[in-house]
Amino acid sequence: MIKITNLNKYYNKGNKNENHVINNFSYEFSDKGLYVLFGHSGSGKTTLLNVIGGMDSFDSGEIIFKDIPIKKYVSKKADELRNEMIGFIFQNYNLIDSKNVYENVEFILDIIGIKDVNEKKKRIEEVLKAVGLYKHRKRSVLALSGGERQRVAIARALAKDPKVILADEPTGNLDSNNTFEIMNIIKRISKDRLVILVSHEEDLVNYYADRILEIKDGQMISDIKNDNSSSLLHKDTRNIYLKDYDKDSETLENITIRKYSNGNLKDITFDIIFKDNEIYIKADSKSKIHFIDNTSEIKLLDASENEFQKNIENFESSFSFDSFNSESKSNKTSFKSFFKSLFASSKQSFIKKRRFTNFALIIASVIFAFMITALSAIFDFNELDYTFAPENVVEVTIGYNDIANDLSARKVLDALKDDQNVISIIPDTYVSLSLDASRFYQTSTYANIFIPNIFLTKDSPNLKYKITVGENVKADNEILITELLAKKIISSNQAKYNSLKEFKELIGKKVTFNITTYDYYDDGPSYTIAGIVDNKSISVIFKETEYDRIIDNIKLEDDSYYSSYIPYHDLIYISTKNTKETKNILLDYGFSNVDISSEVARQKFILNRINNEMTRMITLLIMAIGILTYLIFMIRSSMFDRIKDIGIMRSIGAKKKNIISIFIKEMIMITTRSSFISFTTAYLIILYYNTHFSLESIGINIVSTSFITYIVGILLIYLVNIISAIIPTSMLLRRTPVEIIKKYDI
Repeated sequence: MIKITNLNKYYNKGNKNENHVINNFSYEFSDKGLYVLFGHSGSGKTTLLNVIGGMDSFDSGEIIFKDIPIKKYVSKKADELRNEMIGFIFQNYNLIDSKNVYENVEFILDIIGIKDVNEKKKRIEEVLKAVGLYKHRKRSVLALSGGERQRVAIARALAKDPKVILADEPTGNLDSNNTFEIMNIIKRISKDRLVILVSHEEDLVNYYADRILEIKDGQMISDIKNDNSSSLLHKDTRNIYLKDYDKDSETLENITIRKYSNGNLKDITFDIIFKDNEIYIKADSKSKIHFIDNTSEIKLLDASENEFQKNIENFESSFSFDSFNSESKSNKTSFKSFFKSLFASSKQSFIKKRRFTNFALIIASVIFAFMITALSAIFDFNELDYTFAPENVVEVTIGYNDIANDLSARKVLDALKDDQNVISIIPDTYVSLSLDASRFYQTSTYANIFIPNIFLTKDSPNLKYKITVGENVKADNEILITELLAKKIISSNQAKYNSLKEFKELIGKKVTFNITTYDYYDDGPSYTIAGIVDNKSISVIFKETEYDRIIDNIKLEDDSYYSSYIPYHDLIYISTKNTKETKNILLDYGFSNVDISSEVARQKFILNRINNEMTRMITLLIMAIGILTYLIFMIRSSMFDRIKDIGIMRSIGAKKKNIISIFIKEMIMITTRSSFISFTTAYLIILYYNTHFSLESIGINIVSTSFITYIVGILLIYLVNIISAIIPTSMLLRRTPVEIIKKYDI
């Protein structure tokens, strides 16, 4: 079953206080029998047992565990072996105090992945009956005696159906009566399974062991095959052997009184009252009175007291592992029942124990609500904020390198003279729109809508757009405007002041344009809005003849004009049927800065927004890091309430991912109960004030609220809280089970 070759382990290796705790140990254990690691305290026997069970690491050597070679301690492999093949019995029981007897046994079945409800119930009942605790299955383990608690630990180990059972001083904390009962149970188990037991009690070892491996200074100094010929004298003071007492009986009506005594009876009076099918007894005596029922440790035996000697034949039991269904075990832990059973008790929640932690999560969530809405405000922009030219426009920026290579605005015309895709070429032109929105005499003084930065284009068959409101231009003084420009007009304060709300209300409105370049200014005639199109730009579409008239007045200079060494007309827009082809022509001609206007506009806008809001972003980032750090340390502090449970779970076979999963699920529930509610409440308050008291109209955008922002915020709340639970848990789980137990003195 287990073969160990040249196993070594050191404490403080390389230091002056180096301790060679396991010294070149080699041995081969068979499939069944009771092997005892015997020796004085400090001999290394417990360390050896922990290394065999994957509870602790080792420095060199090899352990072959049922044909599985282990030459180096790997936590994952050790966890799997301990989970699937090893049952542990500890000197201090290692029970979960918040659970009752039944739940402690059920818990191990959840850990190893038993999902079948009937199989779980059958196993629990059988092992509890085998250790004589089935009638106490609903009792809290805190209400049990030491011997009973150790029986629960044995039942828990048996329920796994392990191949090997490791027992570390299982009777070390028990009185003599419980010691023999526990050893009898362990002896029975060893008939079907390999049991490796650590003990320093020589009488027990000589009586129960099949093989005795004496350990001294980490080395095996002897291996004795025990013939079990020794005997033990033991008087169980809890039992009363009735045949050793004088007996007398008396019957009165339907009451039979049997009297047993081993000496003179002193005066005693009993009052027996029958009321409502219940019996009340009052005893008047100077002697100490004991009440015995089915739950008492004192047993009345119809026998004589004899020397307590047991032969191997006495270790028979009706319990058998054969009744267990090994196929019901899943490779995956039964997380649903595993988590449900653990979280059911309020004492188990690593957060519930600290009200301050819940309060801190609530405060952190409120702060986070402001942070996420403030961050959203930085990136809260739409097409109206950055859109200018249509998607079919290529822009050329004439920079210093172009000037040095004799590339000017005029050269753009030369480069594109043969390009059949070009619709029009416009130099950098400032165009603004004015619209009279007055509808009432009372609002006439606050009716002029001014929209800067308008792109000019013409009604051409090559333009792909659809008229959504109104109709196409028919006369030179009619224009089309794009939906984005219409939105910009409708969203202005003047439009709102004059109750201008719908696109159709813009049809027939008069507008004028201010068109300015370095050498051209035109505050021309009024134009009438004939229709609105779905083109994605802030554009005005003129009738072709009127557009040509306007463009003819905006001339590209033959010679570059310098102002502080920057040429005038340093930005030229080209409307084209094929932006990619036109862009390549200009690049091949030598121009270095050629972009598709709609793409570069968005990029420039985002970069400018980020640069302008860098201080706010850094502040929010520092706040986020601060909150996460605080949560990690806070939950790490709260987690110390759970160190014992974590150590127990690891020692009995829970894998790291099992425990991390528990903490994640607990944090999800805690977040839902505290952070989710507080974040949602804070967000609704911010939404209310942002809706009713927004400062966006005067250029101050502190927060931005939307459904997407809320959902992202909720997801981040859960993510941050889960991370804050995972980090300290993962750091703790880097230790071996023995290190957890020793460091935190479980």
